[in-house]
Amino acid sequence: MEPVWVNYHKHTSLSNRYMKDSPVLPVDYWNELKRRYGDRLCIYTTVEHGWAGNYFKQYDDLEKYNKKNGTNIQWVYGCEAYWVKNRHEQDRSNCHIVLLAMTDKGRRAINKAISIANKDGYYYGRPRVDMELLLGLPPDDVMVTTACVAFWNKYDDIDDVVAILAQHFPHFYLEVQPHDTDTQRGINRHILELADAHGISIIAGCDSHYITPDQAQDRDELLKSSDIHYEDEDGWYMDYPTYDELAERFKQQGVLSDSQITDAIEATNVLFQYEPIKLDRSLKVPVIKPLRGKTQAERNAIFEQTLKDEWKAQRGDINPAKLAQYQQEIKHDIGEIEGCNMADYFILSYNVMKDGQEKYGGILTPSGRGSAVSMFLNKLLRLTKVDKVNSPVLMYSERFLTKERVLDSHTPPDIDNNVSTREPFIQAQRDLVGELGTYDLLAMGTLKFKAAWKMYARAFNVEPDTANEVSKQIDRYETAVKHADGAEVDIKKYIDPKYQEMVEGCRVYMGIYDGAKGHPCGCLCFDGDVEEEIGISLCKSEATGKSVLVANIESGTIDAFGYLKQDYLVVDSIGLTYDVYKEAGLEPFTVNELLAKIEYDDATWQIYADGYTQCVNQCEQPKSTQKVMRYKPKNIAELTQFIAAIRPSFQSMYKTFEQRQHFDYGIKALDDLLQDEYCSSSFILYQESLMKVLGFAGFPMSETYTIIKAISKKKDYIIKDAKPKFIANFAKAIIDTGETDDDDRAHELADQVWTIIENSAAYGFNSAHAYCMAIDSVTIAYLKAHYPLEFYKCVLQRYTDKGEKDKVSLIKQEMLKRGFKLKDIKFGDDNRQFNIDRADNCIVQTMASIKDMPKTTPQALYELGQRGVKNRGELYQALMDDSRINKKAVEILFRLGYFEQFGYPNKLIAEYEVYQQYIGSKVLTKANFPDSLLDDIRQCCGTETAKQFRDVDNKALIVAILKHTQIKPTTITDRIQWQLQYLGYCTVCTPSRDVNDWVVMDVRVNNYGVAYLTMYNLAYGAERQYKVNKKWWAGHQCKSGDVIKAVLDDAPKWTKNADGKFVKTGETEVQVKAFKVLEDKT
Repeated sequence: MEPVWVNYHKHTSLSNRYMKDSPVLPVDYWNELKRRYGDRLCIYTTVEHGWAGNYFKQYDDLEKYNKKNGTNIQWVYGCEAYWVKNRHEQDRSNCHIVLLAMTDKGRRAINKAISIANKDGYYYGRPRVDMELLLGLPPDDVMVTTACVAFWNKYDDIDDVVAILAQHFPHFYLEVQPHDTDTQRGINRHILELADAHGISIIAGCDSHYITPDQAQDRDELLKSSDIHYEDEDGWYMDYPTYDELAERFKQQGVLSDSQITDAIEATNVLFQYEPIKLDRSLKVPVIKPLRGKTQAERNAIFEQTLKDEWKAQRGDINPAKLAQYQQEIKHDIGEIEGCNMADYFILSYNVMKDGQEKYGGILTPSGRGSAVSMFLNKLLRLTKVDKVNSPVLMYSERFLTKERVLDSHTPPDIDNNVSTREPFIQAQRDLVGELGTYDLLAMGTLKFKAAWKMYARAFNVEPDTANEVSKQIDRYETAVKHADGAEVDIKKYIDPKYQEMVEGCRVYMGIYDGAKGHPCGCLCFDGDVEEEIGISLCKSEATGKSVLVANIESGTIDAFGYLKQDYLVVDSIGLTYDVYKEAGLEPFTVNELLAKIEYDDATWQIYADGYTQCVNQCEQPKSTQKVMRYKPKNIAELTQFIAAIRPSFQSMYKTFEQRQHFDYGIKALDDLLQDEYCSSSFILYQESLMKVLGFAGFPMSETYTIIKAISKKKDYIIKDAKPKFIANFAKAIIDTGETDDDDRAHELADQVWTIIENSAAYGFNSAHAYCMAIDSVTIAYLKAHYPLEFYKCVLQRYTDKGEKDKVSLIKQEMLKRGFKLKDIKFGDDNRQFNIDRADNCIVQTMASIKDMPKTTPQALYELGQRGVKNRGELYQALMDDSRINKKAVEILFRLGYFEQFGYPNKLIAEYEVYQQYIGSKVLTKANFPDSLLDDIRQCCGTETAKQFRDVDNKALIVAILKHTQIKPTTITDRIQWQLQYLGYCTVCTPSRDVNDWVVMDVRVNNYGVAYLTMYNLAYGAERQYKVNKKWWAGHQCKSGDVIKAVLDDAPKWTKNADGKFVKTGETEVQVKAFKVLEDKT
């Protein structure tokens, strides 16, 4: 039986955030401890480089692991910190030291020290504690060891440091390690000398980076993938040895005596004497600063007074016919909130949102996100503008909050705030709860498929071309998965067979921790000191890309420990919506105002039917656009249903829904519950529909959502009590409806209904969330329908500023399809940003959206246009003289016709090239010119030698050279291709031309000899791709750049059947039946 000892100095891939170091996860160590010790007490420490890792998650996961596996693994908090003598100096020593918490006080103290190191001791990529912070740790609560070689090899006076630390910490140990290197032998000999001189105990450390020796290759590959090699580790043991293996390694090292070896290993068991640390799981709702001296009753009274004041202020934005229902909702909501002491949470949220908008200029979505809008009080508190009472969509506040659920789970409710920018609201939170209580949450990154492949490719020296090709294949596979609507996608269809074995090999890296970021929206809110309670670390924000200090706890873990998470999620459509309101001179609508405007507004709903869905929430992806065009929602209830229905989990029923076919279960009591004036079928789109059915069966509404979650997660201990009660009550309801008077039949039908609930629980969507999405969506659709120029100006400018030129191109294409013109950029116009030309009912473009256009060029050309240019020579000189305008930008602008008032594109391009080359020439070498040109050049020069021309008249020279220069005409194909290349769309068209005239942009022939032509129509300016009739193609050819007259026709569509034979599908497709190449080249 393996003797118990503690491998306290170990690492997992959680250390990778500072340096690529380990290929294993915490659970790998737990599995090894289970294998060795079974149910005996043993210890796992959180020691990682520079921090303790995501230790709250480890604590929670380890509790579950012990419970599931019958193990008794004790959790100990610690880290291998980086240290220097003075953290305020630019000292790159970054020595190592192991800090272990013997008590919870010790944990908090280490947290605080590492937090301060991240705030003011961070240098050269490492958070560094110093002697000041180390000696500030409580000596009786923290154990210290000297870690690895990196403790010893930086400072000449390290022995003096050891003496100081040993005097301060009663539990200070000199760590010996068993590595088979001369360096380690020398360190161990020196350690024994110091131990004797100062009476300091030694302790055995492994510095494990993996579990078994065969995992050394995994680590080597991890390091190689990042071109890392630690020379001082050559000869190190980095696995997790057994007690006997560790002892034997020390013996082979030949420094420690047998008794010293035993003492060093046994010393690790001092960790069993630590006070077990129990992380607090109680609910922690912060109280804002102004109310911290008040009792809960007093704070409840303030909460109620706030609601009264807001009710009075918002009376104009309710449905008067439903006054009694509003009052009932308010009374119910107050009872639930105060019944679980949650008034402080709502006071906090109200004031954060209020101050964030009023003091700091933040913008909050008018709708919301998640289930919060299902509680009417959240509208009164201005956390949303959604009025659930006046909504056509069924919502239950119990989906958001019940006092029973809060008290049982010790988890606060979750209000998700969609904002245009985060900082105004985070600053408001800082004001209200304190600087030390406001930090973004941690988001740990793990290697995903493509990143794992890249790591594998680097580690195994895969040829770059092969690596890139496989990366593209993985991209195509992941895109297919993303748009598969929940259907299974076979990876083998996307990865070439010759690469599949390699791709499988990269999977070993997937899931390895690879870095840490700030959470994109989650922010910890605490009325204490997060730096001490949890700990903070410096990393990059996922939202902004800037450095940010984050609390060392993750979004998925925070609820388990009762901390409050505030979500401030940046949603681009919010800022866009307010930009359009401002441009149109409108005050933002309340939701009720919006509902009144769109109720009978055909123009808004036509946006969906026509597929003009760029920037329209939930409908702008190509597949979603196609679906919404077929479904054609006509009111907000239908749009909400559509948004719920396009979730992958509803796909088995989606076609029936989209085609508006009637569907019911044939069980009257159930169908009557599910159908209403907004949906005449029994689709279970929402979780709230199931809550309604459970409520009908006699369950209190406060329990219904808990039951649905239990069913979806297969929690049998809840289901076994709920199911018989449901069947009995629903059977009685069936009899009461008169559907049957047969008790057995009623129970049989009730059992069928329960099965329907079980099958639907996992995919039902949150109706409140779907409704909010629909509100955001239809807001854009309304503005797009009624203020199109304002909309397009704002959205084009917004995405241009963000550098998303592909998005800009798609928006422009849609705009042109709708019949709104884009005024071409022209020299002399102000093309610095988008503007509205109301006289021509068009958008004046910005030059900034052109591909490869420098940011400084639009301003430079605007200034040049304001000064005026008399001729081409003056233009060319001005373009050359301005450093803000580079050569590539000039060529692009020539091609796009920007300077067309001076000449056609190819002429300007040729002239400018000659002008640049010769305008500054003083001497010309005759050998550089053809003989045919020498006589003309001679006329431009004052002096001539045998080999040179001198005293050059540069302008006359340029004219002479151009006279001999062949300049090809600019064809219509050139113009189309250039616009598509640089703008992403094309405006070239001549309405007077035959609609059958096309320019061939691309020709592709597949393996079956079938040709596909990408063509641009010269009459109405649209790009299309069509298949060519195979027989016609066999005898007629065309190429890219040809102008053709094409005959289009509907032809049968074919596909392969199960036997591999081509058969007709019964559908048709447009095909090029025949074409003729024209001589039209201009």
